[in-house]
Amino acid sequence: MKLKVFLCLCGLTIVSSIVQAMPIPFNLNVQAPTDKSAFSTKWMSFGEKVADLTQRIVSKGHITDVGQAQMQIHFPKDWTPTDKRAALLVFPGGGYSCQAIEKESVKVAEWAAGLGMIGVAVKYRVSEKHDELGQFPGPLLDARLAVRLIRQNASKLGVDASKIGVAGFSAGGHLAGMSATLSHVTFAHESKDLGNSAAHRPNFALLIYPVISMDDGVTHIGTRNKILGKNPSEKLKQTCSVEKQVSSECPRIFLVHAKNDPISCKNSLLMEAACKKANVPVELHLYPNGGHGYGMEKRGAATDAWPQAAEKWLKKNKIVF
Repeated sequence: MKLKVFLCLCGLTIVSSIVQAMPIPFNLNVQAPTDKSAFSTKWMSFGEKVADLTQRIVSKGHITDVGQAQMQIHFPKDWTPTDKRAALLVFPGGGYSCQAIEKESVKVAEWAAGLGMIGVAVKYRVSEKHDELGQFPGPLLDARLAVRLIRQNASKLGVDASKIGVAGFSAGGHLAGMSATLSHVTFAHESKDLGNSAAHRPNFALLIYPVISMDDGVTHIGTRNKILGKNPSEKLKQTCSVEKQVSSECPRIFLVHAKNDPISCKNSLLMEAACKKANVPVELHLYPNGGHGYGMEKRGAATDAWPQAAEKWLKKNKIVF
């Protein structure tokens, strides 16, 4: 019998983030439009509610207090369930406090669908005030479950189960990086099936201005404090430093960073070096300017070119055609 630990914070009941979000009934009855145009589903919950929270808007395009993981699936034009398309699951940033759900998730999923992929915008557990909700491994469990569900439902979604990738921005890039590098790590409460690395390991990853390292001098302290707590052990910091977990099992990686990003480009440089050392295919686009948090926005900076660079990389690796 699974033990659930309940924390009461200001009247809020939270199931401990170390409890795996178990799948709820996930019925996919996808009906394509008769004109074969692009379309998307509504937001669908895919995990057990881990906090009794009401999602709220922090600012335009930014949300917080996500107590139940959700996904919205975007389909390209001319889609059929018998297709064999790549899928891209997108994790927005927000420092594990909120989520830039529009420019770093929904718009990216729409872009992926425009390239012929199945784009999956993902909301993972976060809270601005209730830190326990989003601490490790909670968000990672949501990410793993999202990948696993898309793979399990590949035949219904027109997805090639060997071409399921993740994309992440800022803290979402850290989450996507953990998804790519920690697939071999199991948790004591996971069943054999839930801990099956082949089921939740992505086949490729796009990490856009990611937080990678948890080490002082490189990491973004606010992000680290939210995911690991303010006094994490050295062992936990090492486990969640993505560059220290790269192995030959890691999927191919595409990286984007600007030299003037306030979240140091050392994060992406360390990831590039770790991939090369482990003989993992990697491509880094280090732009002279662009700052942070642009997502799919055009800001008249060098980083405006990253979607075209990513498209070229996806085609070069025969993920899209």
